[in-house]
Amino acid sequence: MPRTCEKNDRTTIRGLLSPLVFYGFGAAGYLALLTAAALRECSETTVPTTTPQRLFSFLIPAHNEEHTLPHLLESIENLAYPPHRRQVVIVADNCTDATALIARRAGATVLERHDQTRIGKGYALDFGISWILEQPGDPNDAILILDADSEIDASCLLWLNDAFSTGAVALQSYYTVTAPSSSTPAALRYLALSLYHYVRPLGRKRLGLSAGLRGNGMAFTRACLARVPWQAHGLTEDVEQHMLFLKQGIRVDFVPQAIVRAEMPSTFQVAASQNRRWERGRLLLARQSPRLIWESIRRRHPMLIEAAIEQLVAPLSICSGLILFSSILSFLTQSRLLRLLSIASVASLLFHVVAGLRLAHVPPALSRSLLRLPLYMTWKWWIWLQAALRPVAIWQRTQRHGEGHS
Repeated sequence: MPRTCEKNDRTTIRGLLSPLVFYGFGAAGYLALLTAAALRECSETTVPTTTPQRLFSFLIPAHNEEHTLPHLLESIENLAYPPHRRQVVIVADNCTDATALIARRAGATVLERHDQTRIGKGYALDFGISWILEQPGDPNDAILILDADSEIDASCLLWLNDAFSTGAVALQSYYTVTAPSSSTPAALRYLALSLYHYVRPLGRKRLGLSAGLRGNGMAFTRACLARVPWQAHGLTEDVEQHMLFLKQGIRVDFVPQAIVRAEMPSTFQVAASQNRRWERGRLLLARQSPRLIWESIRRRHPMLIEAAIEQLVAPLSICSGLILFSSILSFLTQSRLLRLLSIASVASLLFHVVAGLRLAHVPPALSRSLLRLPLYMTWKWWIWLQAALRPVAIWQRTQRHGEGHS
C-alpha cells in the first residue's frame, strides 16, 4: 500500500509539473534561438555617409517633465544632423508645471493637451502624430518618438536616415539606460534591457522578422503613420501598435547603432508603479495571444505568429524562476523526459544570458550585478503577482531622480 501511494504521488507531481517544464523548455528555447541568430549578425560600426535630406520631427510626450526635458533638448541640439532638417514637437500632456514654458523657450513647438478622461502616453502620441500629419510635408519625412527623460546619441539620426533610405518605413532604435552604474535597480534594468532591447530584436532582424516596438526611440515615415494611424491607447501602447502594423504587413526594422538612453528609477520603490503597469499590460496581451496565434496561422503570417508568441514568454526573471523551480522538482520524479527537458531549459537560459550580455558588450563590472539577481527576482515576482491580482486601470507617471516623493 505505501508503494502504491508513493507511485500515485509521483504521478500527481508529474501531472502538475509537466506543463511548467514544457513551458520553460519552449520559452528558453525561443530565447536561445533569437540569441543564436543575433550572434550571426555583423553590425556596421562606421557612421553612414548618406546625405541627410529627410526631415525628422521629434515627438516628445511630456507630463510634468520640467526637470528632465532640458537634458533631452540639449542632446537634440548636439546631434550630427543639419538643424534645418529637424524639428521638435512636444505634447505637454495635462501638465501642471513649467514643461510647456521650458519647451517654448528652447524653440520647440508645444501642443498643450488637457483631457482628464483619456489619460496616458498612447493618447498623447495620437494627439501629436495627428497634428504633425496635418502639417505639409514629404511622405518620406520621419517622426521619431522620444520619452522626455531620455538622451539621444549624436549619430542616431544618421543611422535612422540611412535605414529609411534602404526602404524601411518603421524603425526601432536601441533603447538602453543612462548611468547604469548609478544604482542597483538601474544596473539590473540595464542588464535586462541589453537582452530584451538589443539581443532579441537583433535576432529577429537576422531571421527576417519584425523587431517590435519598445516605446522609446521608435521612428516612422509619415507615409507609414498615414497608412496605419496611431490607435494604441492601452498600458502597453507600443506592443499594441506593433500588432496593428503587422496586420497591415508593415515590418519594424532594428537599428542597433541608433542609440537612445533613458533614466531609470533609482530605487525599487520608485520602479514599482512603472513595472506593475508594464506587467499588467503584458498579462492582458498574453491572454489575447492564443487567439492571435491561431488567426496568424490561418493567414500564414509568420511575423505576426512570432510577435504573438513573444507575449506568452514571461519576463526573464519570472521565466528563470519557473525554470529553476520546475527543474528542481523534476528530479523528484522518475520521469527521464522531464529531467532532460529541464536540463535543456537551464542550458538554453544560461546561453541566452551569458552569450547575450557578451554580444551587447556589457562591461564586466555591470555583469557582476547578476549576483544581486535573487533579490531582484523576488521583487519582480511580487510585482508580477500584484499586476495579475490587482488591475492597473490608468497610466501613472514614474517619479524621476531628484524629485520629491508625492
